[in-house]
Amino acid sequence: QIGYKGVVYLDVTGRNDWSSTLPRDNWSYFYPSVGLTTIVSDIIDMPSFVSFAKLKASYAEVGSDTSPFQLDRTASIAAGGYNGFLTLSGTLPNAQLKPERTKGLELGADVRLFNGRFGVDFTYYNTNTFNQLFSISLPPASGASSFFTNGRDVQNKGIELMLSGSPLSSPNGLNWDIAVNFSRNVG
Repeated sequence: QIGYKGVVYLDVTGRNDWSSTLPRDNWSYFYPSVGLTTIVSDIIDMPSFVSFAKLKASYAEVGSDTSPFQLDRTASIAAGGYNGFLTLSGTLPNAQLKPERTKGLELGADVRLFNGRFGVDFTYYNTNTFNQLFSISLPPASGASSFFTNGRDVQNKGIELMLSGSPLSSPNGLNWDIAVNFSRNVG
């Protein structure tokens, strides 16, 4: 245990949802998150040119359900004619739907140098979405226009880098701040 107050932050959450828009076996789904941030410059003696250093890490899961009426094919009656018109929905139902899940990991560092006049903020992230919910088009001869289903794993990972600087900072209030941001996502 570190005895430094205000230098280590831990956030933990948990959430459980129940959704009647999913099959009974998949109604309940739990998703947690945890985040840890440490201000390293307040714990370790840093070189004099390092004015601030922070490390951060987080892991989070989120879940989501679907809109109503995806488990059974619905019918509607439209006004008109002697008895009206009975119309079936164009989307075939899927009684095996699972909740969509996204799991994400993020690691990063924020370092400020020379009394905060130069800064580097770096983040690496990796997210995976499982059981993504979407519709697939069907041929017209099938009698329906689409089928609602779960997809496979979709991954996004990448980096974000921000460089900042204050080349001009005078006591009379004239300041010039510059920030450059670079990001790269691989999906």
